[in-house]
Amino acid sequence: MLHTLTRLSNDYGGNPAYVLAGGGNTSYKDAGTLYVKPSGSALADIREGGFAALDRAKLAVMRDTDYPEDDEAREAAVLSDLMAARLPESQNKRPSVETAVHDLFPQALVLHVHPGLVNGLTCGRDGAVRCAGLLPGAVWIPECHPGFILAKQIGDALTTYRAVYGCDAQVVLHQNHGIFFAADTREEIDALAENVMDVLNGALTRRPEGFAAPLGIPFRSPGGRHVIPFDSPVLDGFLASREAFAPLCKPFTPDHQVYCGADPLFLDNILDIDFDSPHKIIAVRELGCFACGDGEKAAASARDLFLDAAAIAIYAGNFGGYRHMSDELIEFIANWEVERYRVNQSTQQHEEVFLGKNNGGILWDNRFCMGCQEVDDQHRGLFAFVGELLDQCFEGSSVEKLNDALDVLVEYAVNHFRDEEAVQLRCGFPDYAQHKSQHEDFALVVVDLVHRFSLHGSSEELSRDVNAIVVDWLIHHICEEDSKIGKHMQGAASPAGT
Repeated sequence: MLHTLTRLSNDYGGNPAYVLAGGGNTSYKDAGTLYVKPSGSALADIREGGFAALDRAKLAVMRDTDYPEDDEAREAAVLSDLMAARLPESQNKRPSVETAVHDLFPQALVLHVHPGLVNGLTCGRDGAVRCAGLLPGAVWIPECHPGFILAKQIGDALTTYRAVYGCDAQVVLHQNHGIFFAADTREEIDALAENVMDVLNGALTRRPEGFAAPLGIPFRSPGGRHVIPFDSPVLDGFLASREAFAPLCKPFTPDHQVYCGADPLFLDNILDIDFDSPHKIIAVRELGCFACGDGEKAAASARDLFLDAAAIAIYAGNFGGYRHMSDELIEFIANWEVERYRVNQSTQQHEEVFLGKNNGGILWDNRFCMGCQEVDDQHRGLFAFVGELLDQCFEGSSVEKLNDALDVLVEYAVNHFRDEEAVQLRCGFPDYAQHKSQHEDFALVVVDLVHRFSLHGSSEELSRDVNAIVVDWLIHHICEEDSKIGKHMQGAASPAGT
């Protein structure tokens, strides 16, 4: 069933109509264990081993626990209990803040997403009334704090629904947040999602049009922030004046606040712009917008979520007009440690690996360990060497230094592949030939990079290719292919292969 959960997560997580940036989460449960997407992970690329496994008996105890009234104290206590509910194999994963919500549904599978179309309804002033008419089998949850408070609200609503209708609810909409689908099969989840989207599409008299279009080349601000200029037909009308911009001046959902800020800035004159201000979105009258972030990924997420907000404002016009998050909820999200952790994790996954900046090397994560000390130590070395090469590329090091870094990387990789293949032969790894072929293919890729450097020298394009080809291959190969060796070795070492 974890394979089904993974495919469900990847399919919906990779569809921008349902998920943007690090939003959304999924889960699968059996009688004793809940598997849920960890906080900060991306649905689009999570793998079967990437879910956090929790003891459902411990989660059940949390429902009746008397937590403090104070927001900060309560959420800290809830987080502590969530972490304590992790099974041994998930001690390095932080469960989603909505783990308790997922456990409440009796169905095996739960999909939680934030589609712009659905949030046009949840962020509409007439959302609750229109939901009752359009989706009569759905549960509507008014705006409340996410986390434990949301879990209590949904738990009470599910109990009431069961008592009234004699069956379990499968669709729950949360005002200014998103939607939950719950079912026992993937096919049922797909049918529920398709039905909701079809019904809402049929209720529209106006819909957003167009996609993001660059206004210019991304650049760095004087203070080092990444800046992405952009425009889109979906913004037509919103940039005419401050009054026209009003629907976009505050967040619609926690994701909008986290990724593009609580206060997008509108300017009448581009000469007044300061790209190093705290604002993540800066809009200029009749011109376009600039997404700003500490890294390239953060700036791109700010752009995507801001365009999503514009689409939601248009969708909400079909449901009584737009409704922003309340000031009280905005303040809660601004001070909530959970959201700071989530966005830091989702951007670090890209920025730190991309830049190679972690004490001189690519950020190593224990999830890359395969259980063989000799091979794991060499993998750490590979990360360090590739990270050093990326640093030298971006810092414009001399040709001699870059040549030395490439030579060391090639030599180290060849020696590592030889040693790893010897380990496979010793333990009788059945896919040895295929694995060896992958090593040979990668060696050819590295030789090509060396040849390109000898012809053209260092460049930003070469740096990006090192990241896109070498880093992505390295992480995928270790996580997907080398992990198979570790599992085989563990099975071979266990009595009767158990």
